[in-house]
Amino acid sequence: MKVKYFFFPWVLFFLSGQASADEILAPQKYSFAHCAAYFFNSTKVSRVGQYEELYQLGEEAIGFSRRMLTNEETVFRMAEASEEMTSIIERDWRKFEILRDMYDLPCRRLLLDTPKD
Repeated sequence: MKVKYFFFPWVLFFLSGQASADEILAPQKYSFAHCAAYFFNSTKVSRVGQYEELYQLGEEAIGFSRRMLTNEETVFRMAEASEEMTSIIERDWRKFEILRDMYDLPCRRLLLDTPKD
């Protein structure tokens, strides 16, 4: 009886430390193409002085996307992402804050965490 109780905590310990295949292979939340679309869309509602920064972030995201995909695939995915974004805000750019809450921080982190070389 004691043997059964001895093994149970060890089984839990080893199983709890195992990541599932989905966790290991899970893609990042947003792709570079998504982020490029977000940054370019955000230039439409940017404040004075932010336009240049947002445009540069969009260009950087496109550059990273083109390293992994063809130009055509990048453009296609950006168009899809942009359409998805405008649908989320119901084509009302006054609701852009919704997209900012969804995309801004994850996309900035994605660019910051990606090696520039």
